[in-house]
Amino acid sequence: MSHKGCCYNNSVVESFFSSLKRELPIDTSRHSKQHIKTAIFEYIEIFWEC
Repeated sequence: MSHKGCCYNNSVVESFFSSLKRELPIDTSRHSKQHIKTAIFEYIEIFWEC
């Protein structure tokens, strides 16, 4: 991510995390950190590799 004042780079990152939260809803209180890391890794590697 870029510095606070550079809105162009931040918008890309914010868009990615918005998509991630919307498409991969994970209840963090019910899963371990390792499960969440694995789910995010699989989401990025499988769904974004098209």
